[in-house]
Amino acid sequence: YTVAAVVQGISFFIPKPAVLNIEKARDLLQKHWVCSSQKIKDHIGFVTPTPINVGLKQTYEWYKKNGWL
Repeated sequence: YTVAAVVQGISFFIPKPAVLNIEKARDLLQKHWVCSSQKIKDHIGFVTPTPINVGLKQTYEWYKKNGWL
């Protein structure tokens, strides 16, 4: 939380939004953070078109390309 608070404070003085803030830190520090697409697959047959490892890599590359990292 301390790092997030410092980053959030600094973001008031620079034009870019903070990548990490107190709200995001709260989300990241949850003990039981679980994501699964199984429930929607069981209910309506939806299957994610992009595997998680591919999606995370694409997201990382987009963030780098657009100057967010």
